[in-house]
Amino acid sequence: MRMGPESGAGDEDYVQKALIHYQIDIGFPFKLRHCWEILKDHPKWQEIAIPTFNTGSEGSSKRHKSTGSSSFNTESGEASINLNTTIGDNDDDDEKEERLAFLEIKRREVECREQEIEQQDMRFYLQPYDHLTGDQRKAMDEIRAKIKAKYNLQY
Repeated sequence: MRMGPESGAGDEDYVQKALIHYQIDIGFPFKLRHCWEILKDHPKWQEIAIPTFNTGSEGSSKRHKSTGSSSFNTESGEASINLNTTIGDNDDDDEKEERLAFLEIKRREVECREQEIEQQDMRFYLQPYDHLTGDQRKAMDEIRAKIKAKYNLQY
């Protein structure tokens, strides 16, 4: 969240400040930067302008008719409103776009999770284990063999 541009500050400067604030507030560094890099450009996470509404005499004073209906029974004091309104044809397109955007976000989340798993596997694979003996060493060899096969590692 930017309060005002600082002279000479670029986007990366703001990111670095945000990372510092995150570490101070949360107590540990932000570890999902690769996910943030993917999701930051998605419309859901973009800054949006808040609409301003005209009040008073300025602007249009026209009334808009809704397609719903309402009624009021003066004898019983009961009121009813029919909210089953016809919305435009382009709502199907909007729903489709929204579903596609949602699926894209989920795809990217899965991609980020797969990257995290790969990073964990590589850290585990590259750990020294010559201090282990017996069953521990055998278990480590088996896990390393699975990781090596999974990522088609040559070393």
